[in-house]
Amino acid sequence: MEDSYREELLYRVYRCYISGQFTDLVINCAGYQFECHKLIVCTQSTFFNAACVNSFQEGLNSVINLPCDDPHLIRVLLAFFYTGSLYLRAHAEDSELNDPNHPNYRYRTVVLLYALADKYGISTLTHACSQSLRWAYTDYNAVIGLLHCVPSTYTTTPDTNRGLRDITTDSIVKYAEKISEDDETLRLLMEHIENFPQFRNDLFLAFIAGHTYACPLMVSQ
Repeated sequence: MEDSYREELLYRVYRCYISGQFTDLVINCAGYQFECHKLIVCTQSTFFNAACVNSFQEGLNSVINLPCDDPHLIRVLLAFFYTGSLYLRAHAEDSELNDPNHPNYRYRTVVLLYALADKYGISTLTHACSQSLRWAYTDYNAVIGLLHCVPSTYTTTPDTNRGLRDITTDSIVKYAEKISEDDETLRLLMEHIENFPQFRNDLFLAFIAGHTYACPLMVSQ
């Protein structure tokens, strides 16, 4: 009875978001306008809470402008607020992430969404993004996807945030032997090692911590 009541309540709240009923906050992003509810948004984000509670202009007007963000990611973020789920493929046609059929679409979207969640203080979303990528530990193709996203991972998140960085380096360590036998993937890895010093350092420390395989990937560094 309680579970069905909660599900029905969540569904009704989500329907209010979809229909725009009872909304009291507007988020503007790159020409798009998202109407939502302060109760839902501000209770899950330190940034939105501060904007609406601390008498900032945004709070007084109930309008928050996010001109530098990707509207597709804001849409996914808001959907997560209302459902607790990551809907990554919806409405990507108006975004820089405009090819949902690309093999690295999911990984890049999650990496950028993680960075956005960190930026706006949404701990539940950073956790959900991390959890959605943890199956990279058991899927070599997922590791390749994360490897393609190293530039985004290391340019959009602060050094103090270890979430996606640890998942990336730990999964590379696990599949190091297979990567060393895959010329194309190895070439990509070596490029990232050369271009991203912090990634190189993190990877080196991950190999030391794992020490289950004598890594041939760092020898030339």
